[in-house]
Amino acid sequence: MRMPPPDALPWSLEVLGTEERVRPDTLEQMRRLHADSYHAYHYAEEAVAPGRWRFALRDGARLVGYASVVPRGRFGYLSNLVVHPHYQGCGLGTLLDRRRAALCRELELTSYVSCVTVGVQSQRTKVSLGLQRLNLKYGYRVGVFSPDDVSSAATYAGGLAGVGELAGPGGYAVQSAGQKRLRAVCADAADLPRALARAQGLDDFYVDLLCGGAAGELACAHPGLRFVGLDLDLERQQYGYLFQLKNRRYHAALRQGLDLAEAQDGADGVDAAGMRAFAARWLAPAGVPA
Repeated sequence: MRMPPPDALPWSLEVLGTEERVRPDTLEQMRRLHADSYHAYHYAEEAVAPGRWRFALRDGARLVGYASVVPRGRFGYLSNLVVHPHYQGCGLGTLLDRRRAALCRELELTSYVSCVTVGVQSQRTKVSLGLQRLNLKYGYRVGVFSPDDVSSAATYAGGLAGVGELAGPGGYAVQSAGQKRLRAVCADAADLPRALARAQGLDDFYVDLLCGGAAGELACAHPGLRFVGLDLDLERQQYGYLFQLKNRRYHAALRQGLDLAEAQDGADGVDAAGMRAFAARWLAPAGVPA
């Protein structure tokens, strides 16, 4: 039976600031909510991690929804949103999404968020909030909904101030063994060969390369890489060009299929000019948080 819309029911929403301590009973409910909603959730530290705003949505005393925002420089990273399976389909996820986007506007932060591509409702909500889809990450998540699950993710953000240079120190890489992911940041062309060498043999990993302009031009010509859009280097607070390694995990995601609100426009097989043209479509005036 479909439940009434959220504004017709006695929900209560508790907002916890970045310095507020989570009560032990709320903490236990948060952990249980994640355990009830996923086969294997990789962000168990979410409930106790410092430096984030938390939204706790209750039906009476029961926690039925949770979301968070992590302030990172001029960005608000919408890092987690979960609604209990018994309460899904009645607009609670949209309610939480709208509330945390409103917080970002209040704090003058630009929203940045990644969402699953299983179903299109989450993506449509992001678009309704004025966010733009920046990329599509094939096979970004594994084992979240079921043991053999390989699912993809789409990233959305508010206005972009600029793309492509990744000014600052040289490239670096971040690897997560638990989530089987590798992100290599290639600030210039010399970083690209090192990143590709590090990715050798990681066939069951999601591997992407976030490139500055010169590295991106080289990556466009590499047959083993696919241009999948733009993404944010939170450390540098800058956007770059995003490429994904076409390894076994990438192809497994393609075989599973994608449930997307719209096509990944022109992101496959582009040359350097096409890459820059793709980025130009998303540029917006600086300092306009969404």
